Amino acid sequence: MTVEETEERIKKTDEKIAELQRKKSQVMRDINAEMRKQRTRRLIQAGAIVESVLKRHLEDSDLEKLQSFLLRQEYNGGYFSKAMNKSVETENSAEQRNGVNDGL
Repeated sequence: MTVEETEERIKKTDEKIAELQRKKSQVMRDINAEMRKQRTRRLIQAGAIVESVLKRHLEDSDLEKLQSFLLRQEYNGGYFSKAMNKSVETENSAEQRNGVNDGL
């Protein structure tokens, strides 16, 4: 193999690498865009749930009150986290009682 042929192979390989890097970047952008969409959907749903419980629209001043309330619940004993994780723990306990095991 001549030096010119070797250099041409290196050039083609570098071009392939660059193309694969562009494709990887595009895939990463697509994944990040989808994750943002999913997060936005969850945040909108959470806001809708809060409004349905309050039976009124949230105002900007309500957001600080809500954050303060949740932080107090956490500080006073992790009540919010415990309540949010309770359904996961209940599902896991039920699966264990029923003999369901993800590892099997």
